[in-house]
Amino acid sequence: MPIIISTNIKNVDKLYLIALFIGALSELAYFGLYQTLYIDLNFSLILFIFVIRFLSGLGIFSTFSLVAMHILKHFSRRLKGNKKLSKIFIIGLNSFMVLLFVILVAYTAYGFIIGSFNLFTSTIGILTVVFSYYITPIWKINYNVKINDNILDEMREFFRGLKLEIIKGYYKYLSRDYLKAYSIDYIKFRVKWDKFRYRTSIYIIPMLALSSLILPLLLPLMIVLTAKIFFLRKTSFNRLDYIMIASYSIATIYLLVSAPISYLIGNTLIWMMPYFVGLSISFIAYINAMFLHERFI
Repeated sequence: MPIIISTNIKNVDKLYLIALFIGALSELAYFGLYQTLYIDLNFSLILFIFVIRFLSGLGIFSTFSLVAMHILKHFSRRLKGNKKLSKIFIIGLNSFMVLLFVILVAYTAYGFIIGSFNLFTSTIGILTVVFSYYITPIWKINYNVKINDNILDEMREFFRGLKLEIIKGYYKYLSRDYLKAYSIDYIKFRVKWDKFRYRTSIYIIPMLALSSLILPLLLPLMIVLTAKIFFLRKTSFNRLDYIMIASYSIATIYLLVSAPISYLIGNTLIWMMPYFVGLSISFIAYINAMFLHERFI
């Protein structure tokens, strides 16, 4: 079970009520002073786009590895016992992953060079990222991203890895189901990488809080959420925390698609660069896990 600081959580959650009250007053003041006090939308939305597009790139090869696992499972019966063909199949699968990365990079570079940009598809992509990182955990009863591990967590992870190695050894040496044996490497990669990218989505929240300057109602809530992570030593996130982030993200997306911000729409660098960085990090992690540290035979 995730460790939660039970002595402080109730008091911390009360801070949300105080922050909501302050945010409501700030929202009224903002509308009252709107004619004389103008907050530039560009700066805040650029930060939001950078964060979400970066997270989008991080998740690419986690998704691809899930697809690869289903492919290996589908063909495992047909190639069971045939070590040579299984090895060729795996080399082909990994080569396709590399080719896919090259295609994505080429597509990103092409869009940047010609200045091609589609606000609708990009907004759908941002919604998908927000849904997977910040909205899905709201209704998953046992879902909780831990910010820090303790000794028990490290021991569980060690024995979980040992169990996977035993299963892999059974498939490889006893049942001679080589594709299933190799699929264990994909499982290990997804577990480690998903843990990394979800924790990254937590640690990157201060940038989201800074970008919430354009949302006076939600800004105090995001400040409280940031304080819970970095000052109150919160060890895990609960549903209320995710509701705060999801509310902010949806409100920002609404501003993104409704505000006439030609600078953001026309500048492909803002949309492409963070995605490329996240994609590259995801690909390097995939290569490191599936090529450098793991060996099929």
